[in-house]
Amino acid sequence: MSCLLAVLASAFGCGSGSGAYATREPPPLVETDRGSGIFGRWLLDADGLPAYEYTLDQHADERARFPDSRGRDRRDHVFNFGNDRLNALGGNDGTVEIVAAARAPAHLNRFDPEHGHYAGGFGYLNDGSETWSTAYRFRPSDARTRRVFGVGYFETELAHRDVVSTRRVFAPAGDEPLVVSEVTLRNDGAAPVTLTHDELWDVNLHQLVPLPSMSGPLGAIGDRYRDGLWDDFVQHVTWRESERALRVSTTSNGPAPVAPEAIATVDWYPDDVFLADLGGDSVARFTDRASYFGGGGPSRPDAVSSRTAGSIVEDRPAAGQPSCLVLRHALTLAPGEMRTLRFAYGYAAPGADLAPLLAAHRHGEDFADSQARRASELAAFSTGADPALAREVAWHSFALPAATLFHGYHGTHVTTQGSAYLYLQGIDGAPRDQALFAVPLTYLRPDLARENLRAIMRLTRGSDGQITYTFGGHGWASGLAIHELPSDLDLFFLMALSEYLAATGDVAFLGQEVPFRGASGELAPGARGTTVLDHARAAAIHLFDVVGTGPDGLIRVRDGDWSDGVVTSNVIAAGNDGVNWGNTLARGESGSNTGMALAVLPLAADVLEPFDAALAARLRAPLADLAAALDRQWAGAWYTRAILRDRADQPVPIGRDAIDLEGQPWAMIARAASGERLDTLVTSIREPLDDPSPVGAPLTAGGQVWPAVSQLLTWGYTRASDELAWRSLDRHALYTRAETFPENWIGIWTGPDALESRGSGGTWTSPVTPMTDFPAINQNPHAMMLLALLRVAGIEPSADGLRIDPHLPRDSYVLDLPLVRLDVDATRIALTYRPIVDGSRTFRVRIAAETGSWPVTVDGREVTTPVADGFAAVAIRARTGRPVTVVVPRT
Repeated sequence: MSCLLAVLASAFGCGSGSGAYATREPPPLVETDRGSGIFGRWLLDADGLPAYEYTLDQHADERARFPDSRGRDRRDHVFNFGNDRLNALGGNDGTVEIVAAARAPAHLNRFDPEHGHYAGGFGYLNDGSETWSTAYRFRPSDARTRRVFGVGYFETELAHRDVVSTRRVFAPAGDEPLVVSEVTLRNDGAAPVTLTHDELWDVNLHQLVPLPSMSGPLGAIGDRYRDGLWDDFVQHVTWRESERALRVSTTSNGPAPVAPEAIATVDWYPDDVFLADLGGDSVARFTDRASYFGGGGPSRPDAVSSRTAGSIVEDRPAAGQPSCLVLRHALTLAPGEMRTLRFAYGYAAPGADLAPLLAAHRHGEDFADSQARRASELAAFSTGADPALAREVAWHSFALPAATLFHGYHGTHVTTQGSAYLYLQGIDGAPRDQALFAVPLTYLRPDLARENLRAIMRLTRGSDGQITYTFGGHGWASGLAIHELPSDLDLFFLMALSEYLAATGDVAFLGQEVPFRGASGELAPGARGTTVLDHARAAAIHLFDVVGTGPDGLIRVRDGDWSDGVVTSNVIAAGNDGVNWGNTLARGESGSNTGMALAVLPLAADVLEPFDAALAARLRAPLADLAAALDRQWAGAWYTRAILRDRADQPVPIGRDAIDLEGQPWAMIARAASGERLDTLVTSIREPLDDPSPVGAPLTAGGQVWPAVSQLLTWGYTRASDELAWRSLDRHALYTRAETFPENWIGIWTGPDALESRGSGGTWTSPVTPMTDFPAINQNPHAMMLLALLRVAGIEPSADGLRIDPHLPRDSYVLDLPLVRLDVDATRIALTYRPIVDGSRTFRVRIAAETGSWPVTVDGREVTTPVADGFAAVAIRARTGRPVTVVVPRT
């Protein structure tokens, strides 16, 4: 713990300039196993950070099995412990898979036991009499085991024949294309033992080529297609003594069909994969998968049992991915003696020198350094009475940025949506998700918030200003035919950009250059150049002049808004006569978009006005008309979700006869509903949707809970009832879902983007996307819980800073984020702001008085501030890396 505290007291750079966070002393977590389900237990690790110890024997317990569209017996439960460069997927089988996207999203070592690929991240031991695996899946039946999913690491332990093997695989915090594997061997016997230890990491490059469907039989076809790509490649394996590393290069067998810089769904120039010996004393190396495993298979490989001398097969066709990477060490341990072996597994550009990359990891202190940095980037929350929620907030704040990948084509990091979209279909996005992720990242990792905003801008077409719906491959982007013209993405971009600028004051970001997608130099309508400010201009022009409004004055829906299938699903359900595709595309309208515009555009105008007054005026101009149009869609107890069109071009209201949650939260957030109408709307949401569901409000009665909507409702509830907002936050918690559905692994430490509100607590599948087949590592549950907590705690952006209006019904609480710390009790509100750039910020803090002036202290100095509409406006001058503390008496 001392190491963590020491690094917490140091600075980590962030912001557009050389900004740094100052010392943080967040409230410590209190251990509780609440919300553990049947699969294991939550605990605090040696550094006081949350971890989940997985204890179930999934192969012996049928409750571990989960649905699969291909009918496979699936019991593989995973979590991600990646960094800014790669995703590291640890699983209950004791294996680790690495996913990277430097050129295109791909597994480096996909687990595919049917074809002899076992991923790696484990080892083999031989004591002269017996051979055994340290992976849980291939363990000896009498072995004692332990598996821990931690913040930034995966730890396993296996004890057999008086030898204890403890393995910790971690992804170094930051932007490094590798994981480090530390293996500590201990002799618990009464006599010396001589061992060989083989460190295994597979090479099974599996390009996540974008595919429109991976459900059922189409999934098997897709896998075969991706595997077959390597028939046109060759593998070259080398050992570089200067790097102490095995390395596999995979190159096209002949001229590649496209140039390296060309947009392509297939990466014809994949990076090298390596396994390095960080200790430097391995005695043998193996690279031929077939001969290594032989007849002994993954439990007792022939090369281990026979103690075969190592060999390197240098060149061969890549079909079937024949190579693996194995480093052997020989050692003798006295009774009670321990020894640690260290390795690095990752990727690098073909031919790149690994020595500089590996040098930082040879000293053996990098895990402590990495964990200290991660701890400094976590959110801390405490009410003194909710330890499970405090643990969960820290976990969410780790899991969200851990899902980041670097996309070389775009030159930016992207926090992936993940789950079946990325890991099965090879498709990421939609950019609305990156926008939602950018909101909490603004307070956790402003640098990653900027990177996600840059990704959205890189997906904006210069030809027409349309933000593309989804992306993958090497620079590939598409609307996948059904969503070529999404109508909501401009609003999500403006929302995230406004929050980032308001909270950080990083207005220099507006001047950074981000090229539009398409021909070099092509500018979207409304843009004068390629700066971030130009992208804001282009988004406004596209929203008003291209998306526009429909016959009823609502913002058009085009081929979909937040709900990708709002048009397609209704066309299918009602037939093209009942809901006509062409007429809806031309004149269909979205109540959801309109409510969102009323919430987003005023703030965007306020934030951008100092830099483009005309743009601000344009953003404000339609607000009165949009408010009137939404008001006309009041159906007596809720707002109409959308207005589509039939073959005769007559309106077809959606969500008028029965409430659809998608149409409600933004209207609440925008304060379009107030007074008696707001009370009526809240009742209409509660009775059929929220009250019957113990895990948050579903979109429709008895349906699934989608945090991207239902936790906007948490925010919306702050306009009506603090108690309802708190209840909504609590019901969305992982611990609540684990208590409600303790026998379903999804929703305990990870999950998909939607979960059932009843039944078994599972998720959805469709002919296109089999979410059931990869129901994990989706970032919406993490991001939306953090966003909702920000709002319930009282933090919202304002024109030139933050508005602090607590809605949390607790006597006191602390929410400590890297950017801002909020400490609230009955008598005062204390805010510590940690600037990432120089500049002026204003904090508007809720107090008892409506007007006049109010005494406050700024860094201990008493000042008097003006009060308007119940908020004391405290202006500060921020200096990078120098925290400012403001204390405001509440009465």
